[in-house]
Amino acid sequence: MKTFTVKIKRSVYTFPLEDIVYMENELRKIRLHLTDGEYLFYGTFREARQQLDERFLQCSRSYILNKDHIRAMRQNGYHEIIMDNGGRIPLCRSTFSRAKSEFEAYLRQSKGRK
Repeated sequence: MKTFTVKIKRSVYTFPLEDIVYMENELRKIRLHLTDGEYLFYGTFREARQQLDERFLQCSRSYILNKDHIRAMRQNGYHEIIMDNGGRIPLCRSTFSRAKSEFEAYLRQSKGRK
């Protein structure tokens, strides 16, 4: 089982990658949204990506998503990705198109592995 490890204050936390729904960049901090809660820690997406695998998609400067937790991708005058924990990720049209293509390729690849 692959894990993601972060230091928060004076403690070290380890989370299974499958429990990460998405990450949100907030200035010099990252808000880690998990299936059972969230954590805020100092860090950069560059550092975080080093611990992640192919199931993660950095769809903008503000978000890294776990493709296994994407519930829907909607285009109704605006573009957003809805995560299975209810999180809504707003994107511009070009970023949405790129994210959608990468997500669809991931789904095709996942079906091929089963």
